[in-house]
Order: sequence, then C-alpha cells, then structure tokens
Amino acid sequence: KMSPDSGIAGKVFTEKKSIITIIFTASPSPGYRIQGWYSDANCTNPLNNGTNTTYTINPLTTNATVYVKYEEIPEEKFAVTIQTNNPNYGTVSPSGSQQVGKSGINITATAETGYQFDEWTCTDGASVKDASNPNTIASATAEGTVTANFSITNYTITYNLNGGPNNTSNPASYTVETETITLQDPTKEGFLFAGWYTTSTFSET
Repeated sequence: KMSPDSGIAGKVFTEKKSIITIIFTASPSPGYRIQGWYSDANCTNPLNNGTNTTYTINPLTTNATVYVKYEEIPEEKFAVTIQTNNPNYGTVSPSGSQQVGKSGINITATAETGYQFDEWTCTDGASVKDASNPNTIASATAEGTVTANFSITNYTITYNLNGGPNNTSNPASYTVETETITLQDPTKEGFLFAGWYTTSTFSET
C-alpha cells in the first residue's frame, strides 16, 4: 500500500501491472515537488528512488508500505537594488542588493529633515505594491532596481502686515538649503515699523 495516499502537497496513484509488479505514482500539488521515497512513516529510511514520480516494486513478494515525502518548491529570487535618488535627502531600509521574489519584502523610505518622500520608481523586473507609500512591499520577477525619490520641501512664508504692503525683496518661501534670510522692513503710511514677530501677541521675534 501507499501512505499517505493524498494531501495538500500531492496525491499518489497505485497501478497494478502484474501479479508480481506494482507501480506507485506520486502527483505533487502545484507549488510542491517530490523530496523522496521512504520505507517508514517518519521518512528517515530513504528508498533508492531519488525524486522520481514513480516507484516500482518488482517482484512483489510480500505486503509493502512505502511513503512519499513532498516539499514546497522554494521561491525563485532575484537581485534587486534598493536605493535613493539622493542619499543626502533620505534613506531606505533595507538598502543595497537584496534577494527578492514574487512574495516580496518590506521596504521603508525615510526623509531627512527639510526633505520629503515623493514616490518609488522601479526598473526591469522589480515592482512595488504602492509607489506613493514610503512603507510598501517590493517584489520581483527578474533583476532590477527600486529607487526612493526624495525632493526638497518648500516652506511657505505667511506675512501678516496689518494693512501695510510688504517689501518686494522679502521671499515668499524657503527651503532647508536656503541661506539665512534677512527680512526687509515693510511700510505703512503714518506708521513706523516696530519689528517682525512670530506670534500674534508680538512676544517672540
């Protein structure tokens, strides 16, 4: 007899060829393969049959029990480079060459202060689940690259001028790479400019 005769990993069929010959045929389920044939249920005593799909007993002179062991086919993986468009703008984890398959790996992009994550871009056989999410999954069907793209954050400056016009030299925005800004005095007819403040209570300059 053949044991087990069926399961999630595959099935076994018995073909009686003659009174003294019997052939066992193993049929792995998709994603599985034959690891070997054994004479014991613990699969510690291998039969001399390798990973063949059939096992023949000839001549059959007594009751016989054989076991086939299945194993999951390992996922094929490929070298995928995880990188950034500019290492000064942000980092990725993991980084460098990674072994990646269809099931994917978790990747994270972290922007430095003053910069922002924009999107992931991929080449060749690499892809990501969500290109706009800094925390996503990268997968691959061939070698490729996955790049985290960062850019400089542009900060808007809001001026509350209490009815007076701003000095045209004062900028409307700045970035982390902007040199020190010296704000020029605004004007208002009939008033003297007393200074710039960061609070509406004029308590912090």
